[in-house]
Amino acid sequence: MNSVVNFRDIGGFPTQQGTVVKTGHFFRSGELVNIAQADQQKLVEDYQIKRIYDFRSAAETQERPDDSIQGTNYLHIDILADIQAQTASLEGMLKTVGSPDEAMDMAYKEMVLSNSGRKGYQTFFENFLSYPQEAILFHCFAGKDRTGIGAALILSALGVEHSYILEDYLKTNEQRKTANEQIIAQYQANGTPPAEIQQLETLLYVKKEYLATALQAIEKEFGSVEGYLKEGLGLPLSAKKDML
Repeated sequence: MNSVVNFRDIGGFPTQQGTVVKTGHFFRSGELVNIAQADQQKLVEDYQIKRIYDFRSAAETQERPDDSIQGTNYLHIDILADIQAQTASLEGMLKTVGSPDEAMDMAYKEMVLSNSGRKGYQTFFENFLSYPQEAILFHCFAGKDRTGIGAALILSALGVEHSYILEDYLKTNEQRKTANEQIIAQYQANGTPPAEIQQLETLLYVKKEYLATALQAIEKEFGSVEGYLKEGLGLPLSAKKDML
């Protein structure tokens, strides 16, 4: 998958119930833009992906729409719709007051607690649970934050231990290394000040503390991820069984 950044199957992790998350069903990635024809064929023919969920903003999808991949169903879900425009984009975060880490902490809380975040993840779960036999791919721009939360919620719901959830989450730093270096080089070529480049480097990578911020916000408001899925997203108790 050379033309799809940060692509991976999140299956294969053991659960606390003694089972293993099924492979070939839950896939995550960065944006699906300018995908090579060979990779499009892999998504459809090799991975049998039927449903694609795009967590990006309306502005992001208008500027860089996903490629139309034959044989798949596409659903746009703006997870950060409630967040002010300047903090929902990379350029905006560079201009916000405070440190990049503070901006990321705020964004992670908003992703799970805001109306658009809760409604978005609710729609995501409800939709893919309606098609239990179909493989899905969910993504945002980089496939790291909005997508990372989506993956963490799925794995948590299936009873995967936090250490494995964190392992999948942090894998983004390795898989996005080349793409991130290209983004940084582009900003440098455009004359971006060194201080902003340093901030940019922080924003392009994930840290375990960011995921912890989201999970702590969930636990504070709903007691647990299970409580969040039930009370925050309004999912039925049967949702977990339907995901197995």
